[in-house]
Amino acid sequence: MNGQLVEYEIPTMVANDPTSDGNSTTYMPIWYVQQLLNNVGITTDTWNGTTWTIGTASGASTKTSTTSTSTPSTTSTKTPTNGMATKLDAVIAFYQSMHTVAPTTGIYSNEYEKLTPPKDPYTDVPQADWSMVYDALYHGYITADSATLFGSNDPATANTMDEQYMWSMGIPKNSPLQLSWNPGDGNAVQWANFYDLNTGVPTSGDLTVSQLNQLEQNFVTSQKGWYETSNGVYHFAFAPYNTYTLSEGSTWSASHSLSELKQSLVYASTITFKKIGGSGNQPDLLWTAPGFSIHSSFLLGISGGSHLTASTNGGKSYQSFDSVIGHQYASTNPQNGATTDPSNPIYVKTQGVAGVNLDPMPVGAGYGSAIEFTDAGVPEVQQQSAGM
Repeated sequence: MNGQLVEYEIPTMVANDPTSDGNSTTYMPIWYVQQLLNNVGITTDTWNGTTWTIGTASGASTKTSTTSTSTPSTTSTKTPTNGMATKLDAVIAFYQSMHTVAPTTGIYSNEYEKLTPPKDPYTDVPQADWSMVYDALYHGYITADSATLFGSNDPATANTMDEQYMWSMGIPKNSPLQLSWNPGDGNAVQWANFYDLNTGVPTSGDLTVSQLNQLEQNFVTSQKGWYETSNGVYHFAFAPYNTYTLSEGSTWSASHSLSELKQSLVYASTITFKKIGGSGNQPDLLWTAPGFSIHSSFLLGISGGSHLTASTNGGKSYQSFDSVIGHQYASTNPQNGATTDPSNPIYVKTQGVAGVNLDPMPVGAGYGSAIEFTDAGVPEVQQQSAGM
């Protein structure tokens, strides 16, 4: 200082962070402390995630001091300021959402293989979180700010989360054709809105931790394929996929195909089922679904084996079916319950495994799912991209 070497014994470089339930932290991020010390000639500082070893200024004695922080957690500790979520939080939340449930069969295009990450090159990524960050970088779901800074403390937005989900579908970023066949044409927020993934969160501005958690839960629900309301009624949730597959053999344009798919999802969102008896993996189910006339431009089919019965008169009476297309309700076949003026809704009763398809006519670009139950009576939904 003023040309003189000054030595000052700092009692501590950590303090309790009031925004993170009292976790110990440095007064400012280690990287910034290092830059400050480098600028005053202390260039031999090293940080291994637990211990910080600092050399003295150039030309002075080689005295070395060591300052240790608390032992880092083996799991991520989110410590945003003022309750706001960060880019690192978003990466962790997305990774966890995709590993909470098994990816919905027939939809997910990328395998979540176990990766062995190299040495962490980023000074702002904790070692405990590096494997999750590396997973996102390796698959191209997100990018780093620079070669040495990931941008962990950058604000998280809906776009930060939505882009990770969209790119995880295997949609090539450099393919205008495939992007045009997907909702939003490369705009991640519009893509996510198509599947109702942003429900309950703002799509502009920075996210709070609570809003980020809501997005994470939305993603988990979409992969699970269903959610249950407080009255014991189950609803479908929709797992996205690369809708470029709709172009194969289609005579429709991309915009028309996506419009028909969206309408299929809107109709499918009104289909519910609930348990009315049975147990375990063979529950008796009551389905409530939109009633389509035999002349409708949309087809509804519900299959469920020989136990299936359906009512198109508001539940006044039920009938069973055994036609060439099997034991199922089909809104286009009179032998399977189709009428010119069905009630709205219609009701279908099944037992155990069931299948649903809802497609525009001619069949294609619709929604399809197969439902079965675990021995504990928990639904498992497998979705298909273009109907059954």
